[in-house]
Amino acid sequence: PSFKKAPWLKRNRLQIIYDHTWDHWTHMSDRFLIINSQLSFTRMAYIGMELDWMRESWKNITFPLTQIWAFGNIQALKWLRFGGTAAIGDWIYYDPDPPVKGTGRRAELYMTVQPGARLSLSVTGYGETLLRPEDRSRIYTLAILNTKLTYQLNKYFMLRGIARYEGIDQEDDGGRRLLLDFLASFTFIPGTVLHLGYGSLYEKNAWEQGGWTDRPVHYYEMSRGLFLKASYLWRY
Repeated sequence: PSFKKAPWLKRNRLQIIYDHTWDHWTHMSDRFLIINSQLSFTRMAYIGMELDWMRESWKNITFPLTQIWAFGNIQALKWLRFGGTAAIGDWIYYDPDPPVKGTGRRAELYMTVQPGARLSLSVTGYGETLLRPEDRSRIYTLAILNTKLTYQLNKYFMLRGIARYEGIDQEDDGGRRLLLDFLASFTFIPGTVLHLGYGSLYEKNAWEQGGWTDRPVHYYEMSRGLFLKASYLWRY
């Protein structure tokens, strides 16, 4: 394109990648053909699409797979950056024996908010669903949410908090977990640091007839931990 007529458009990139891998142990091969197109703009923004054709071998079975990806990212404001990725197509469910091929979709959204040099908040959400192609029944659904908040009090002292949620639903199983981590860090010079942290893990289940079940009813704290780490750098 004419970049003089469209100064907001910085680059147009097209990639074609082919990969062929042969496994001498199983005498099977994997083949990948990837076509990727990406447009780059001002504000560190880009959008793109990708087509993947694959033949992947696993446990003596070769699966033909097709995937379509779309992605984008932008520094919308000086303090705000966000983007995401989405895909539809075929994936292998490796866990069962024999493994099975499913059709599904995946999506990831992320955002970083940094209103000042001392404060930063990042949020990432990921979702994935895999279905059986013959009857569209669900194999599994996965959801993950990560958040991280960081505050730099001064050049020596930093506070950080992390929260992670995980949820999965399968044919005969499922679970919900929440992980919380807190960290206070003092760095005098690189190599001379003091870390104090606390973490706890919550799982959503139920206590019935003297044991835990997989039925999600309430969140229970399953574990907790406190740690202290110190190091000193001695130069001579």
